[in-house]
Amino acid sequence: MKWRETSIPGVLIRSIEKHFDNRGTFFEEFRLNDIGHDFDFVQDSVSISKASVLRGMHCQLNQWQLVTVLDGSAIDIICDIRRLSENIVKIEKFVLGEEIDQLLLPPGVAHGFCSLADNLVMSYKSSEYYNKANEMNFHWKSFNLSDFWPKEKFVVSDKDKKSPRLSIN
Repeated sequence: MKWRETSIPGVLIRSIEKHFDNRGTFFEEFRLNDIGHDFDFVQDSVSISKASVLRGMHCQLNQWQLVTVLDGSAIDIICDIRRLSENIVKIEKFVLGEEIDQLLLPPGVAHGFCSLADNLVMSYKSSEYYNKANEMNFHWKSFNLSDFWPKEKFVVSDKDKKSPRLSIN
């Protein structure tokens, strides 16, 4: 399937063509020539979340990230925090695992998600190794982000609960 642009420059989304039969499911998660960018992915990570888990808002300021829902569905919120962007603090919401399976996020675009069912499995391909010095995280209720999340009680890590509110000066 083809990548589609979003309202935030550099962020791409797509649905994955999946093949089903009596054995299960097969799909291609990644093909470099489909993305059309000049970088290599150097690290893969996976998160598995229970229902109502909220993770975010996070980004590595120096890395591209390909986020793929392997199983389940989630509400994913992205926020442009690139200082020189004319779209700074622009927010977009997607339901991943239904119509959209993947997000390609450029450096400086943060994302967070809320699992809509038990055992949400998400894969992350990163263009740079994780480095705490390049990590940016902020509270999931910063700005009007709380308007984008479902109205429910979330399971949130201590790190995310204690994240600072983002302010752009």
